[in-house]
Amino acid sequence: MSRACARVFVLPASGNRAPLVVLALLLVILGSACAASDPPPTSPLDETTPTVTQTPPPPSVTPDTSGTVTPGAGSTPASDAAAEAERITGEAITRLAEWMGIPETELRLTKIEGVEWPDACLGVQIPSVTCAKAVTPGYRVTLHHVAMPDVPYLVHVSKAGRYAWAPSHGPAPRVVASVDPAAGTVTLERVEGEEDKMGTLHRAVPGSYLEAPLADLQPGQRVEIGTAPGPSGSQGGLIVSLVPIPS
Repeated sequence: MSRACARVFVLPASGNRAPLVVLALLLVILGSACAASDPPPTSPLDETTPTVTQTPPPPSVTPDTSGTVTPGAGSTPASDAAAEAERITGEAITRLAEWMGIPETELRLTKIEGVEWPDACLGVQIPSVTCAKAVTPGYRVTLHHVAMPDVPYLVHVSKAGRYAWAPSHGPAPRVVASVDPAAGTVTLERVEGEEDKMGTLHRAVPGSYLEAPLADLQPGQRVEIGTAPGPSGSQGGLIVSLVPIPS
């Protein structure tokens, strides 16, 4: 609260007016001083609430996923086909090496081609096996031994992931000349009057399909046999399949 500015003056009783003039001037000066020292009271209604400026929250940002790469995104049919061919080739080499009983490093790819097999056996005919006649899409993988680049080995594949060793020669009917179960070999009689691409001496390997044990075969017995060339340095060919023919 402001303090009241008050002064008391005693006027002289003399009739001289000069003191009155001086007194009036003093009153004016003192009034001005009081006005300057005590500001006028203000009304509560004149007080305004301070304005508070609020900082707006940062804008919501939605991540841009237009450039996100998902598995397979950006691939092309050509690159997908190349990757599939590489995978199938690797598996075919692994399986054929196991079937032949040799290291994988000795086998190389000659070519791979897409085919439609005429049956569920992937075109590999075995007399004692019945195959469903259904077109089966897949691949023909031709491999070769590093020491014999011109000699093919055939692996038939389905897109469902089945693999079959196809003989390079046969199956064809032949006559057994002799058998050595201990060595795992069968010697066939020579074929007269035609070129004998199959040869006579053949050896059973881990991948051979034998309808009957070699020990059960007898000289003079007829068999249906499919073969493949033996790897470099080996004697004779390899038995892919051998099925006795009923007499």
